[in-house]
Amino acid sequence: MPLGCHRSVASGVIGSMRRLLVALAVASLVLVGCETSQVDGSATVTVSGRILRADGSPAARVAVGLEEEPSLGELAAGTLIVPLTLFTACLADPPPALCRDRDVRRTTTAADGTYSFQMRGSDTQTFFGNVRDLSVSAELPPATGEVAGAAVNAVFNVQTENLRLPDLQLWEPQVAVGRGRIGWEPLAGAGGYQVGVEDTGAEPVWTFESRGREVTFDPRILEDTAGSLAVSTRAPATAEGTTVSILRRSARVAYRSTAGPPISRGQPCAPRDIVVARCPLTDGDFTTRLPAPPASTSTTTTTTITNQPAPGPTVASPSDWVSIDLGRPRDVALVVVRGCACQVEGSVDGQRWTPLGRSTGFTAVVPARTGPARYVRLSGSVAGMGEVSIWDASPPPSPPATAGPTPEVAAPPALASPGGTGSSSRTAPALVALVAVLAAAVVTAAVAARDRR
Repeated sequence: MPLGCHRSVASGVIGSMRRLLVALAVASLVLVGCETSQVDGSATVTVSGRILRADGSPAARVAVGLEEEPSLGELAAGTLIVPLTLFTACLADPPPALCRDRDVRRTTTAADGTYSFQMRGSDTQTFFGNVRDLSVSAELPPATGEVAGAAVNAVFNVQTENLRLPDLQLWEPQVAVGRGRIGWEPLAGAGGYQVGVEDTGAEPVWTFESRGREVTFDPRILEDTAGSLAVSTRAPATAEGTTVSILRRSARVAYRSTAGPPISRGQPCAPRDIVVARCPLTDGDFTTRLPAPPASTSTTTTTTITNQPAPGPTVASPSDWVSIDLGRPRDVALVVVRGCACQVEGSVDGQRWTPLGRSTGFTAVVPARTGPARYVRLSGSVAGMGEVSIWDASPPPSPPATAGPTPEVAAPPALASPGGTGSSSRTAPALVALVAVLAAAVVTAAVAARDRR
């Protein structure tokens, strides 16, 4: 039984009854497909294990946390934490605000690296009596030059009153950050890696994937951001008949991109059937998203974008589009699209359009041909799309002098390809937001049905 069945993701559902029915159908399938808990809700359940350092020695006096993963009901209520590279955030004492309403148990490993948690059987179950995913996390204190220490996370469910998890061994590679390259010491047996890049506000900027020991990329993807990055790898294990998904994360190291802002920064955009007071696609803020058009498009509305959490993407027709005005014709050389499977076109006059390329998800798009374009149009499921960055063929700026040891991700030669080892993709925070939309639709339908009785 796959982990996280109660967190299955469906397309965003907004507005029409047709979409609501689709959401209800998907939710029904999710509930049918989940595994029923075999644990008595009134029983005392013990979850224990051991944390080891990379060299096999015990990780003594290390903070460990056990957290219940969010259910559909909690998603509908809005009490949601997106773990991703921040899965150890709730280990802090005192915990950050996003953890204060969560049921997070904390302990410290003994001299031999062991830990133990106790809970009620009902804490291991969802509202519907199915098994519930739990998460155990541990993180080392940061060493000199690290933003955060190496960490390990295990996601599992409980079908016995005494569950001993497999040893959770940390991975402590040296991570090197250079000019368009991030490298690390590989982990034996690892099938693949992800490099998560976050800005100083812990907002995901990009995720690179690789099956080797490095990624090479066009640093313009990271624009003028600064923050930290870490490499992670996931592997399966078993314990007491339960599948355990183990995520090992390197220490987080600082980075500062010197590619500078794109030529699209601050430029206006014109979404179909919406007027935005400030374009969320070019503001340099990775938290803003393009809103969905109103249910009725007979009247044009003005939407002011604020720094609020982004809504989940919505189902959009192929005719949806948004165009960005660069102010004057520019020789477009690179378009970086975040969160849209879109056709990308360029135009000098806004009337005749030339195909530049296509993006799928969070990818960097290199136009098939370069040429002058004042307008860049993206057509597809644009609602919920994030930052769009457009670069021209002018030489990149010289890297500025920096103080301190912060590694730099410097600008590449002009017209460098963003390809290299592995592909580029964003992590999936938007996918979790979709679950919240789905859960809200389910709750709304249930309330409506009750009122009709």
